[in-house]
Amino acid sequence: MHAVWSYPAASDVWSEGNSPVHKLGVLDFGFEELWGKLNATLKIDEVEMGLAEYKMAQDQLQTNQVRSNADRSVTKWEKPGGSVIKANWDAAVDAKNKCVGIGVVVRDSNGEILACLCSRFAHNSNPYVAEALSLRKAVTFCSEMGFSDVVLGGDSLIIVNATKSGEEIGAEYGCIIDDVRRIMNGRLSWDVRFVYREANNTAHKLARLALTVGDENVWIEDNPVEIASDILVEKLCND
Repeated sequence: MHAVWSYPAASDVWSEGNSPVHKLGVLDFGFEELWGKLNATLKIDEVEMGLAEYKMAQDQLQTNQVRSNADRSVTKWEKPGGSVIKANWDAAVDAKNKCVGIGVVVRDSNGEILACLCSRFAHNSNPYVAEALSLRKAVTFCSEMGFSDVVLGGDSLIIVNATKSGEEIGAEYGCIIDDVRRIMNGRLSWDVRFVYREANNTAHKLARLALTVGDENVWIEDNPVEIASDILVEKLCND
C-alpha cells in the first residue's frame, strides 16, 4: 500500500485537497482520538463482567466434560430389575464388503444369558440404517422368544430417539423404524433406551463377530466363547 501512496504518477491526484480520492488526513483524525471516543462509549465494568462470565462458562463446560468422561469410564452393563428382560443390540459395518453385522444379547435380572444372536447380511454402509436393522432384529427376536417385559438397550441415540418420537421419519431408515413400532405396538411393558457403548460392549462384540461367521447364529441359554468372559465379568460386577 505504501508503494501506491508514493508512486510519482499518483502524487498529483493525492495532492489535490478537493479530490474524492484524497488520502484521509492522519493528523485530522488520529488513533488517540478514536481510542478516546471508544473508551467514552464502553463501560469497562460491563466488559470485565462479560469476560468473567465467559470464563466461568468455559470452566463449567470443561468441568462437565471431565465429569462426563469420568462417568463413562466407570459405566458398565446393569441388570434389569424384577422380572424385566434386558436385550442389548448393536451393529457393525463392513464398508469394504458392504455388509452389516448385528449382535443381540438377552439376559435376565440375574445377568444370566437367555439367548444370543449374531446375524450378517449384505447392505449399504449407512451406520444409522445398520443400527435400525439391529434394533428391528432385537425386537423381532424377543417377540419370537415370547418375552413380555423387555428393555431394549442400544448405543445409537439417533435411532432410539427416532423410535420413541412417534413422528414420521423421512430418513433412509424410516421404514425400518416403522417396523419396530409396529412390533412394539401394544407391548406397553417394552421400552427402547439409550445406553453408552461401555454398557453395550457384549452386543458390540457379537456384532463384530457376526461379520466373520455365517448368515445367522442363535444360542439359547448359551453364548459363543468369544463373549464368555465379558458375560461373566458383567454379571460379577452387578453382584
